[in-house]
Formats: sequence, structure tokens, C-alpha cells
Amino acid sequence: MLKTKVIASSISNLTDARYFAAWDVEAIGFDLQEISVMQVNAFKEWISGPVIIGQFSSIQDPESIQSVADNLDLDIIQLDHFSTLDWSFNRPVYKEVLIEEWQPIEADALILKSGNPHFSIEKNEALLTDICATSSCYLDLNISVESLDLILTAIKPIGIVLRGGAEEKVGFKSYDELDEIVEALEIN
Repeated sequence: MLKTKVIASSISNLTDARYFAAWDVEAIGFDLQEISVMQVNAFKEWISGPVIIGQFSSIQDPESIQSVADNLDLDIIQLDHFSTLDWSFNRPVYKEVLIEEWQPIEADALILKSGNPHFSIEKNEALLTDICATSSCYLDLNISVESLDLILTAIKPIGIVLRGGAEEKVGFKSYDELDEIVEALEIN
């Protein structure tokens, strides 16, 4: 069991899907711009436990998103920060929000991101704490082992986002950096 909810995001290979499912993450997100419906269905057969999130781009129309969500029996739809807010679906919607453009919005949960690759959680602690106090938020930022204590005890989001990545070759990948974070989240 982990100390906070974790969304494994942008999963594009079975190795990542199985890795995160073994760690009992809350949810696994598949970027449906990167992988096909057929691949997601195949991955779903190999994992159990996490809820399944379909990550969609604003270039897709709501009818297409709904059709894919129904076809895959998705638990949650995640929309990027460019998508309009007036789309509604027959399942929960998580909305990506850029911290630099923060303003309160309605969604079942927010995925807080930054357009700045050097965004500092520590330097923005007060802002992140304020946002997380008023909204259900997941942090999708530069999360490190060193930042976990601050995130869990001061900022207090409902969870964090960790990302999958490319395999070195099919079925082979190093998880050293992710292992450190997930092991630090594990309740002993």
C-alpha cells in the first residue's frame, strides 16, 4: 500500500503497465494519441487492480472521446489543458491545468502541471498548497524522493502522477529512479 494515490501516466508499453500495477497504483493512464485502442485492450488483459484512465487531446472531438471511452470501458477520462470545459461525459473527468494559468475550474479532479521544465515544487509550495486546499488535485510535476515529504505533509494533494517511458528493448527497462520514489511511498 502506498502513502498517497498514484496515477501512472502516459503508459505506452506492457512493461510499464505491469510494473505500476504490481505497485498497486490507483490508476493507469494510457495516452490515446500514442497508443491504439487495440493496444490498450491488450494491456488491460495483463493487469488488474488499477482503474483505467484514457488520456485525450483537445484535438479530438467529444463524440470521438465518448466512443473510445465506451469501447474501452474506461473508468476516467483525462483531458489536456487545451480542451474546453463545457464537454461532459458519462464518467468522471480529470482536467490538466497549467499552474502558470491557474484559475479555479470544475472537474472531478485536476492534474496540476507546469509549462516550465525547471518548475520548483519547493519555491511554489504556498501556491500549490492553496490550490490543493480548494480542489482535488494530483501533482504532475518534477517529483523526486527529496520532494515527497513536502508534498505529503505540507502541500497535501490527493495524489501524484508518475510517468512511464520508453523501453530499452521490448520487456527490458531500468526502474531505478522510479523504484526510489515508489519505495519511499510504500507504507511499511
